[in-house]
Amino acid sequence: MRSAAFYAGQAVFICGSTGGLGQAIVHELCACRVRALVLSARREHILQEQRQYAAAHGVEVQICPGDFTDPKVRALAMSMAAAAGCQCLILAAGQVPAHARDSLEDPAAVEQIFKLNALAPLQFLYENADKFTLGTRIALISSQAALYPIPMLPVYGSAKAALSYAVQALQPQFAARRVKLTFSDGPALCRALLV
Repeated sequence: MRSAAFYAGQAVFICGSTGGLGQAIVHELCACRVRALVLSARREHILQEQRQYAAAHGVEVQICPGDFTDPKVRALAMSMAAAAGCQCLILAAGQVPAHARDSLEDPAAVEQIFKLNALAPLQFLYENADKFTLGTRIALISSQAALYPIPMLPVYGSAKAALSYAVQALQPQFAARRVKLTFSDGPALCRALLV
């Protein structure tokens, strides 16, 4: 992530904040002394734990429980982020499908994996393109699987590859609106976001 000075006093929106990576980002932002966090994810009990953790670090937290593939959840999350003055948004929602080590992904999960890992973040960008204020920075989480095909995760990897491709294609259009889109697909993720 950028230096603590950059994040100090900022309000940041994170979707997908209850997974391992999302929780690590919340903890690092609290250490950077952000002013406020707006957190959206499916697991409300973990959101409540994060609220308590952040409060102990002097950070105000609002939570928006729900599945980011639901347009109503995305709309409410954006409304909350705008009301909190979030100019940093981190779209980290994602899911790796259950699979055995020596088998393919569950075919029933294919649609959900594409919806959550690629379609929902892109829909959020399109739905809110005219609502992002000047200077907004938006980071989307991709994956190493987008770069290096993993035989057991073809659906997950292709969804993340689609997301990476779309973000790169959209960057000039958002830059013209003075909104910076970034994405990370490597292990340096927490140091590269929003640079």
